[in-house]
Amino acid sequence: VDDDTVWLESIYVVPAMRRMGLATELFRTVEELAVVCGGDTVYNYVHPNNHPMIAFLKRYGYDVLNLIEVRKAYKDENLADTVQVGEHPFRY
Repeated sequence: VDDDTVWLESIYVVPAMRRMGLATELFRTVEELAVVCGGDTVYNYVHPNNHPMIAFLKRYGYDVLNLIEVRKAYKDENLADTVQVGEHPFRY
């Protein structure tokens, strides 16, 4: 939480407990916290290849790309995927 901005770094439900609404309950609690703090949205950190989380967020109306984090590759890092953001491809 930073003033009226709430960032969700991660949300995780163990596999045996998935599909029971727990992630939704956790997420709704974070959204309520944002309102209490004076905000009206939650900023979410999510990797571009985390398709289940992206689908989860889109179900709840989160469809605005806020910012991207860009870095140089680590020495000997194997980057097999590419993600397109607007006109720009990025290795991932």
